[in-house]
Amino acid sequence: MTEKKTKGRVEVEVGMPEDALPKPANHFVVAHTDDDFGLDIIYINPYGLHIASKTPGTKVKGEMVARVALSYQSAVKLRDRLNEMIKSYEEKKDA
Repeated sequence: MTEKKTKGRVEVEVGMPEDALPKPANHFVVAHTDDDFGLDIIYINPYGLHIASKTPGTKVKGEMVARVALSYQSAVKLRDRLNEMIKSYEEKKDA
């Protein structure tokens, strides 16, 4: 499966494996250097958090779903796009 996106006169073809499935994520770690931003996307089982909150000393394991490195410009684009999509979601939800 491929998707084509057009911007001006540049066409970008994005490939995606046929078996690609979305993975849940509920925790995000963001860090930056002078040159780029790092985003770790993690899933932590909520049941594990519940058990750990009741049992002191219990460690909870998470699974890193993805690690992404972004330039400053790409991080700004991601922020703006997320804000746009969240606003659109909230407008539809409240309608």
